[in-house]
Amino acid sequence: MQTNRTTPTEAEEILDVAGAAAFLHVSRAVLYEEIAGGRLKSFKIKNRRLFRKSHLLEFVAACEAATEAAGGAFFRAGTAGGSAA
Repeated sequence: MQTNRTTPTEAEEILDVAGAAAFLHVSRAVLYEEIAGGRLKSFKIKNRRLFRKSHLLEFVAACEAATEAAGGAFFRAGTAGGSAA
């Protein structure tokens, strides 16, 4: 019987809400806002919300691009002058 095994270099890191918030240096509330707004990818296993590290890095890149396109001032939609982290 053949099994699918991944080596540590092939396996992608998966973070829970606390880990993703710490990685991005934002609050849990900000994570949930970004998920609800469709800007941050996540998935659930049973009742646990999880994040692929690659999706967090894509989110950071999108925030950087939006900041650059706005001339250095990136404001999250739906806020009155609040900046995204």
